[in-house]
Amino acid sequence: MTPKPVKVAVVAQTAAISNLLAEFIKAPHSATVLNYQQAIQAIESDRFDFDACVLGVDEHSSGSLLESLDTIQVSVLVMDQLMPLQGSSAHRQWLKASATKIGQFIGRLCYQNDVAENAEKVVIIGASMGGPDSIRAFFSELRPTDGVAFVYAQHIASQFHTVLEQMVQNSSSYEAIVIDTGMQIKAGNVYIVPADVETSLGEDGRFTVDETTWRGDYAPSIDQIIMTVARHYKDRSVALIFSGMGDDAVKGARYMIEMGYDVLAETAESCQADSMPEAVAEVSNRVIRATPKQMAYHVLQFSKNKASMR
Repeated sequence: MTPKPVKVAVVAQTAAISNLLAEFIKAPHSATVLNYQQAIQAIESDRFDFDACVLGVDEHSSGSLLESLDTIQVSVLVMDQLMPLQGSSAHRQWLKASATKIGQFIGRLCYQNDVAENAEKVVIIGASMGGPDSIRAFFSELRPTDGVAFVYAQHIASQFHTVLEQMVQNSSSYEAIVIDTGMQIKAGNVYIVPADVETSLGEDGRFTVDETTWRGDYAPSIDQIIMTVARHYKDRSVALIFSGMGDDAVKGARYMIEMGYDVLAETAESCQADSMPEAVAEVSNRVIRATPKQMAYHVLQFSKNKASMR
């Protein structure tokens, strides 16, 4: 199948950097270089006719532009490292890393737009304090997996949703999306659970985001997310519990173990805060203890219909 061409806007600190980044976007896809003001004006006048945007601007401008792009739901790649001095070894490394990152970004868009189907299997991720570092390590080790999606519940304030999206996309080959009502779980995506409002998965496989806040002591509730997803996907789901404080995920883990589904809890040695994975491990001796790297291996085996790590 020939991929549908992707139209990309490139916005960087200087025209020279923008043109350099644009060169990494190869046919049949196209790149248009805009400065910061042109991008803002195009969005405000409803003339931003692009499928995606590559940002290489300073932190202040990037934050403002990201907010504007979020209102029109455009896929965004933030180049989080400034270009080093030309001719240096660091500059050569930057060029290589930028080309790879942009290529992966375009690849994700093509997959999502053209061949993405409903996920055959779902990996439920739960994390709290110290979780983002463990999640980054996990995704950095994970090889591409066909037919798999991820639902990621992280105890964090809702204003940091964008930070989580960028962290996932910069450390993996997956598209990160904050869940909204009506979304279906598509393969190749990481769905970030909203921290401020209750979220569930219906019998039709679509998410519902309520106006009410999460019940209980934790937001989002990892327990609720595990159970709502596992009830729909059954043995096509697995739960990974990473670094965190408290005992959220214990009820969800108990449900999955009772149903015969796999639950993995991060090892104490590899996480910043071990009380949550330790509490989950105490549910049953069938809970698998694993490092982020070992979890990545397990998910790869899970995606291939192979036996668990036990």
